[in-house]
Amino acid sequence: PLPPSPPRRSAVLLGPGILGGSKFFGGLVDFIRSTLAEQGMIAAADIDLIQVTDDPAEVVRIVRESAVRRAETAAAEG
Repeated sequence: PLPPSPPRRSAVLLGPGILGGSKFFGGLVDFIRSTLAEQGMIAAADIDLIQVTDDPAEVVRIVRESAVRRAETAAAEG
């Protein structure tokens, strides 16, 4: 028999979800959107947190913008 499955946990994304390679990961995002979101397993708005790019400079821009937003949020919270 198979071992019991571990308990499900909610995931918290602490930074940008960046997938490098649209040819490879594009289908995954389509699956998340068409299957998981439709079944209510992920909020449609959360899909927008995942970004797919083929451009290393875009990855750097996304990470930098995320760091600025997190710093601004932390400063505002005090």
